[in-house]
Amino acid sequence: MRIIAGSCRGMTLRTPRGDMTRPSSSKLREAVMMLLMPWLEDSVFIDLFAGSGSVGLEAVSRCAREAIFVEKSKDALSCLKANLQACQMRCDADRQRPKVRMRLVSRDVSHSLQGQLCPDGTADIIWADPPYQDAVAWLKSPDTVRVLDLLKSGGCFAMEYRSCDRDQILLPCGGDENWERLKDKQYGDTAVTIWSKN
Repeated sequence: MRIIAGSCRGMTLRTPRGDMTRPSSSKLREAVMMLLMPWLEDSVFIDLFAGSGSVGLEAVSRCAREAIFVEKSKDALSCLKANLQACQMRCDADRQRPKVRMRLVSRDVSHSLQGQLCPDGTADIIWADPPYQDAVAWLKSPDTVRVLDLLKSGGCFAMEYRSCDRDQILLPCGGDENWERLKDKQYGDTAVTIWSKN
């Protein structure tokens, strides 16, 4: 698997062995980057359930200025650390772009992340790719509400899940007055929904 575009274009990504993580395909990552483009430039990007970091690193390679990766799997963390180091070196070598900051948080996303990532109201994009079997329950959990407080007004929350669960993927807790469901896209058995925070 490789980075598709930007400063790190063509960089090979290390991925964990086995089926504990599910790296997003190149086709899906490209589609997601196109969906997130209005928020991407100079953004603070949070990648939850990061796995190999492929989506967050794709964002950094293009034009995000900061990315925070959250992952708990030891196997995934080993690959993620190597991928972050390689991407950081390439971004630092690109003299045409400002300094890029990347950070890894080794923590379970199901626990409170308040104070662990960034101040409330400062993130532009939160991307979540939870294990498919946990996606509906995770979206409804109180911890998810607290994580989404990290988004600034006008920021976006995007989530990948099984397309068969689409009817159960409801607006993030907080009510219709706080969120606008912007897009629902299906890519085979996978779907992505994007919300904007009012």
